[in-house]
Amino acid sequence: MNFRRVLDRLACPECHGPLRVEGPPPALRCCACGAPYRVEEEIPILLAGASGPPVPADQAEAGGRRVLPTRLAHRLRAWLNESPGRDRHQAARLTAFVSAAGDGDLVMDLGSGSRRLGNQVLAVDIGRFPHVDLVADGHRLPFRDGVAGRIVCTGVLEHVQVPERVVGEIVRVLRPGGRIYAAVPFLQGFHPGSGTDADFQRRTHLGLMRLMTPLAIVEWGIAGGPSAALAWVLREYLALPFAWSRSLYKVVYLAAGPLTSWLRWLDVLLDRFPQASRIACGFYVIAEKTDRLE
Repeated sequence: MNFRRVLDRLACPECHGPLRVEGPPPALRCCACGAPYRVEEEIPILLAGASGPPVPADQAEAGGRRVLPTRLAHRLRAWLNESPGRDRHQAARLTAFVSAAGDGDLVMDLGSGSRRLGNQVLAVDIGRFPHVDLVADGHRLPFRDGVAGRIVCTGVLEHVQVPERVVGEIVRVLRPGGRIYAAVPFLQGFHPGSGTDADFQRRTHLGLMRLMTPLAIVEWGIAGGPSAALAWVLREYLALPFAWSRSLYKVVYLAAGPLTSWLRWLDVLLDRFPQASRIACGFYVIAEKTDRLE
């Protein structure tokens, strides 16, 4: 999605003032405080000074070099690198969540990485990943108050320094009746964000719902069950004896993927058990901004 389609909803991340387009070459400037923001290949870099520079594209693409440019090789790498904690139901839930947006609603994928949920979804990330429409910091969202109808935020809140502040920004940006779909890890191994060493916290289902306290909980559930958690730990465990060699560790880690990923299918049964949340891999929540928050 081109940023010009949502220019009237953007705001300066420093003071929340309106932005105007200048140039050529195109750039953005705050009408209130005068802060300038560059636009690179039609992608605005809307980072406040405290946010630092964006994650460079080459780091955001780390591990994605094409050695064998064939569809088979791509699928093989995806199979070997597939996260053992992947939620097999998340794609369907996200499709339904995005599709339920109202006409004219701004739908945002916050921390999108290289994921594209649809042409109507604004992909926002602090890194210059493929398909990102706008570079921004979740602690200082460059949007006006109450302009978003739906916000997706999966696999992000564990990587930010102050998740409460990010949620506060999401609450500010959502309109009354707007909703967030968030997913966080519980029993998962250390996994820093692309191009960074940032991985700071884990949450139980109660911790996730407390984090969403400003909002009304609509739905919550397991996002990767006990077997997915076991597969993740076992994969790391099998590779750990080879950690003396970074290259060998990576080879064993990749090889352990197919050996352990089958365990996740046991969650077809185990996810239904009432105590599954005690050792789940992660959780999701759908929460709504109510009128009382205005």
